[in-house]
Amino acid sequence: MPPPKSPRPPGGQDTRILLEALAGVFGSGTLQESMTVGAGLLAHVLSSEQAAVFLADGEEPLREYWHSGVPEDRERIRATFKATALEAVRGGLVVIPAPVAVGERLIQPCAHPLRTGGRVLGAICFSDPGEQGQKGADRDRLLEAVTSVLAHKAASHEEAVRYRAQRERDQRWFKTLDNHLRVLDRERQKFAAFVNQTDTFVYVTDGAKIIRWNNRAMTVLYPPDGAGSSWVGKSCSDVCSRLREECADCPVSAALERAQVIHHELRANVRGTEGLLYLTALPILGPSGGADEIMVMS
Repeated sequence: MPPPKSPRPPGGQDTRILLEALAGVFGSGTLQESMTVGAGLLAHVLSSEQAAVFLADGEEPLREYWHSGVPEDRERIRATFKATALEAVRGGLVVIPAPVAVGERLIQPCAHPLRTGGRVLGAICFSDPGEQGQKGADRDRLLEAVTSVLAHKAASHEEAVRYRAQRERDQRWFKTLDNHLRVLDRERQKFAAFVNQTDTFVYVTDGAKIIRWNNRAMTVLYPPDGAGSSWVGKSCSDVCSRLREECADCPVSAALERAQVIHHELRANVRGTEGLLYLTALPILGPSGGADEIMVMS
């Protein structure tokens, strides 16, 4: 006599359907597909003819996803479902309004808020099947589980939308910044090409009057320490000393203090030739409006 077959676990078919629906909620490519599967899952676990998921923006349910066992009844109950869901969103509580007459039948709407992380993202709404549906603690646990799944799916979608929007904004910002930097680099090249081809002495000092940059003319025609040497790192007073001019009335100091263009004439000796140099100190303003650097042209 063959051994008796093991009895089939109760609810096996329901468990398979539940797992397949959950996989559909999380595996669907779009929010429309996920929430529509979720509405179908809700209708299945509650034995409900009508079920809908409403996702809200602020206090207004804007998006709705339906499962309808009786499609022709959907438009008759749509307004009531939306109003019930809106009340659940605003109050954050379960809402059970008066039954709705659909033909010769009464449909009892019921809405539960979709809540996660202390925020209400929307609401589910379904027609209570009454005595024909599942009752008790099992039904409540299933309803809570499906509601939690849909809330988390909605929250993850919302976060993904925010991330994509932020990424697009960042990409636009970096593209704009890159364009600005390219323009600035072209202007820098134009400036460098101009000042390095002139015989005018040009140098830039910081706020401590230390030279941070000088042009080719100063390196070739007026090197501080022999042919080809740079003035970078030296004080602008070293330039004055080489020009045999006292710094009592320093135009660089005046430009730093006043943040204004200063013009100055000084008698100097450049490569054995006595004469007058016309000096202009141009302040380079920082974010605060003060002079961070001074460009000197002689």
